[in-house]
Amino acid sequence: MNRALPRAVGPLQTERDRLDHIIEELGVTEDSTTRADLASELVRSCSRYEDVKDRCVYPALETMGTAVQTLAFVREDEASIRDAMDVIRKRTVHMSPANVRADDPAGFDDALDGLFDGIQKHLEREQHELFPLLDNLSPDMADDLADNVTNALEHASEKPKPSHNRIGRAIGNLGAKLTFEDASTPRHPGRDKLDEADIT
Repeated sequence: MNRALPRAVGPLQTERDRLDHIIEELGVTEDSTTRADLASELVRSCSRYEDVKDRCVYPALETMGTAVQTLAFVREDEASIRDAMDVIRKRTVHMSPANVRADDPAGFDDALDGLFDGIQKHLEREQHELFPLLDNLSPDMADDLADNVTNALEHASEKPKPSHNRIGRAIGNLGAKLTFEDASTPRHPGRDKLDEADIT
């Protein structure tokens, strides 16, 4: 995939590349433990990516007043993806990737397939319908948006449904980081695959 993003959202390129790489790995990996770990990584990366768009990109496009229908569709996609990510997160948090599928293998696989398809469709709509709208921003507005995206990335939430107030977000981000570093799940084959490909 690895598509170049418009300059106005250029700071999101690294996160988008990581998201694309996770999707590619999920598309070819059959090992259930690795897929479960990649699912957790998919939720973290996609949550960050969507959080920045939700807080910076969509509001910038809303000020233009010409993208109402496209934004409505994109926000509808995003809401569905957040719901699907929340299901995967609840199944994987504090859980060894080897045990994620233990109680309901088919349910987990169906949820992951649904999330995978939803994200791919959402990214396609973004590429063909949403991001072309950024070409209508003035150079100054594009620069301002790029700066806002850079700042938002520093505090982007790794939770599918983050708090909307500042303190709640800070607590949620700390909790997500502590969960990610949970010592009870020392083996992460999906994350190892990403590390080998130098996708941080």
